[in-house]
Amino acid sequence: MGRLNIVSVTIEKYKRFLITPQTIMILFVLVYIIETAVSPMITLSKETGFEYMIVEPLLLVFTNTRYEIVLPILVVVLLSDFPEYGNDRIFCLTRMTKKKWVLSELVYAILVGVTTVVVFSVGILFYVLVRGGWCLGNSWSGYTQELYFQNPEIYEANTNLFLKTDVVAQGKPVEVLLYGISLLILYLVLLSLGLMLCKLFRLNLMRVLILLVITISGSIVCETSWIGRWAFPTTHALFGTHFETFLSKTEVSIAGSYMFFAVAIILLTALCLVRSKHIDLLEDMTL
Repeated sequence: MGRLNIVSVTIEKYKRFLITPQTIMILFVLVYIIETAVSPMITLSKETGFEYMIVEPLLLVFTNTRYEIVLPILVVVLLSDFPEYGNDRIFCLTRMTKKKWVLSELVYAILVGVTTVVVFSVGILFYVLVRGGWCLGNSWSGYTQELYFQNPEIYEANTNLFLKTDVVAQGKPVEVLLYGISLLILYLVLLSLGLMLCKLFRLNLMRVLILLVITISGSIVCETSWIGRWAFPTTHALFGTHFETFLSKTEVSIAGSYMFFAVAIILLTALCLVRSKHIDLLEDMTL
């Protein structure tokens, strides 16, 4: 029998992921986000007569802690058995090296992260297109920039339906969206590797709880001024946390957050590689 390569194993595992029943959770969570954030934002826009830029509902989801935190939790739940090969696990592990196995899991984690973000992006954009009331361009809309000044009481009563000032003041919509999506994907990949490392250390019962605690704790402290919040990946994944409200001054730059994720992903991958060499993946059926 020939050896398996990273691409073929990853593709087969990814196909199984797409057809598993739990992937329906992505659609349920998407509907929840649309109903709690996107739909109310569009309704308020129409009621006040202010158009919104077409990507602003996406930005509301990807840059607001209240909504953005849902995706990392979703991925942790979806990959609660990660890494897992099902009935053909022994077949795969006998035909590829441990190094290739770890790297195939890394590629798979990237695919899952990208898929989750793409499904949310496409779903929200489709809903926005159907509802209407939007405008095109790469400038902030009247809904985002003017409604506060003309109807402050409406703004104060619905602050969760508006982009934060530290997001709007520091870039154009498309630029902020690209930063937000890329940082979020890196965050999801890091969480996936965290699940894998915990499983390699046989922390099966605790690993989901550990990552959920880290994720939820990060979403709480990232809203504070505590310098220690930068130890949490949630803080790095949010565009607005990098800036003061009206100033470009930062404690950690966007480039610094990309570096944080790169170093963390490389480190966890290396730890997974080292740990995999010291255990028997074929005999240890607790994996």
